[in-house]
Amino acid sequence: KITKTSNGYSTRGTLNMHGIAKTIDIPFTYDGVTFEGTFTVNRLDYKIGPTGGFMVGKEVKIKIICKTK
Repeated sequence: KITKTSNGYSTRGTLNMHGIAKTIDIPFTYDGVTFEGTFTVNRLDYKIGPTGGFMVGKEVKIKIICKTK
């Protein structure tokens, strides 16, 4: 599903990683040639990596750029 927002657009869909499916919203812009969106997921929600120790943060920022031409 795609909806118009005050800052561009938003799409809602299912992100499936490691056999775990969750509904997410991805805000994005479109300039006539390029779709660009950024969203954040908690890697522990998808059972990615260990939960303790010295390592990267729990949240992972994902950026998608798609050119149509």
